[in-house]
Amino acid sequence: MDDTAGFSALRQVLIELFGSQAADIGRDATAADVPGWDSMQMITIILTLQERYGLLLSNQDIDRLHCVGDLADQLDRHLKASGATIAGSGP
Repeated sequence: MDDTAGFSALRQVLIELFGSQAADIGRDATAADVPGWDSMQMITIILTLQERYGLLLSNQDIDRLHCVGDLADQLDRHLKASGATIAGSGP
């Protein structure tokens, strides 16, 4: 399902970094599917999620990220565990 709070937040970050073409990115997309998504952009994505939502990823967590959905799931788990909500997505 694409409409989780984590996926929506991640998609917004991707749109900010890659422009409007990122609005069509699905959960199964990989960095290879997005022009300009290289290792430096991955670091920027992770740091942005850390700054905005407090998401901290270990090296092992990062190694397990194979697609956008994997990162969105990590963010969803973090939000659930911390009790945090994303503006506009809470009750």
